[in-house]
Amino acid sequence: SAADYLLGVADLSGELMRLCINYLGGGNREQCFIIHDFLRSMLSSFEALPYGEIKELNRKINVMKQSLTKVENACYAVAIRGAEVPSHKLASLVKSSAIADPIPDED
Repeated sequence: SAADYLLGVADLSGELMRLCINYLGGGNREQCFIIHDFLRSMLSSFEALPYGEIKELNRKINVMKQSLTKVENACYAVAIRGAEVPSHKLASLVKSSAIADPIPDED
């Protein structure tokens, strides 16, 4: 059904967040910013949907917000600390902060 499809697409946000962190670990910073922009657009589109008509959509949107926050934090670390810290250490720093992040994944 259309509702099942939307809920499945919403789950993509968590996978994209993990992909972003893995890209940073491999030194591919540009992809992290592309993922950030896509997640922001995706969240904006989902927030325009009628929450009440699809059970579980509100929870999925909250998880999407959490994933976007993690990606934003990673992008922030890259943008601010990228010039100060060598790439291999920055990737390690971002990965460890994403693992220790107090925002739990709910998917």
